[in-house]
Amino acid sequence: MLANEYGDGLGHINHLRALIGPLRRAGHAVTLALGAPRRLPPLAAGLGVRVVTAPTASVETIARLRGPPGAQLRGLADILAWHGLGDAAVTADLLTRWSLLLDELAPDLAVCEFAPLLRIACRQRVPTLRLGTGWSVPPIVGGALPVLFPQRPERYPEARLYAHAATWLRGAGRAPPPSLAGLVTGEADIVVALPDLDPFHVYRAYPAHGPLTRPPAPQAPPRTPRWYAYLRTAAPRLPELLGALVATGIPGSAYVHGLPPDAVAAWRARGLPLRTTPAPFPRTLAAASVLIHHGGLNTANEALALGRPVIAMPAGLESQLTARRLVGLKIGISLAEPVEPADLAAAVRDALTLGAPAYALARQIQRPFGLPATLAAIECLLGSTA
Repeated sequence: MLANEYGDGLGHINHLRALIGPLRRAGHAVTLALGAPRRLPPLAAGLGVRVVTAPTASVETIARLRGPPGAQLRGLADILAWHGLGDAAVTADLLTRWSLLLDELAPDLAVCEFAPLLRIACRQRVPTLRLGTGWSVPPIVGGALPVLFPQRPERYPEARLYAHAATWLRGAGRAPPPSLAGLVTGEADIVVALPDLDPFHVYRAYPAHGPLTRPPAPQAPPRTPRWYAYLRTAAPRLPELLGALVATGIPGSAYVHGLPPDAVAAWRARGLPLRTTPAPFPRTLAAASVLIHHGGLNTANEALALGRPVIAMPAGLESQLTARRLVGLKIGISLAEPVEPADLAAAVRDALTLGAPAYALARQIQRPFGLPATLAAIECLLGSTA
């Protein structure tokens, strides 16, 4: 079973989709469990596998546990709390629902891509492989999960979240490990990012395994400056930002996920060649001098490997961590939302000066390909259950 519970965008789900073909060719039956029911029909089309709905907390529950708008996150324990572990009754409900689904599907292995509740439900029952970005596969630091902002108050102590899960496990006749970190760690972990973009690289005892698609080879920047923007319709002040890009006088193109066809036509009439589908990477990125996006890791992997500077407008904590790494590598500019149009236009001009450093870095970095290691880990875990 390949499972994903949470995460914005399609990056987490695409990691699982990359495994389906190789696993089926190896003779395995695959079930995909996704915590996004509205996406199930389009995602299921053409995959040739059974797709089921993963148990997840409701939007209302997540909002209640997260707290009022502007509530500050301290560390990864908060993410687990917001998605169910912060409430004993919600924890018990989600783990029970996962347990019933495990009864029905009887998998020999669960691959958990940001699926921490499934990982707990599988304890001493089904082996798990924890797969994902460096953010969603955190190392254990001093017996606990990493704290990202230690100066902020602790709303959800790990001991409380641990107690909620441990109580359910004991009731199910299974012994919990001694800590929350032990609860969410799999029998094997795979980090599907380039090592330089792993936000916890300084804590991890092993390097990231690499993306599940082979990283592109470095390519020198194009002689004529161009930009490519990969944005979302929910971006604050989106029309003004697109207008600012046009006003730079630097040619470019963009894809805005979810933009209606009439809006695409209107922008094309104004001289901005908007795409109706995502651009095929890495060809489109190779033709651009700079990438503008919201800090998604899979897209950042492509840019780093190819040698393109990035302007990131991160919309969540995971993308903020990716943007921080790009800035630290001196190949990225991070703009906090809501972004001023004039700041975006200035960032485009500044990013063009980072083309040579980005290309030089791309020629120096490690570029592991994570698919072979992932498939080997899956076969090893399946072999241990035979």
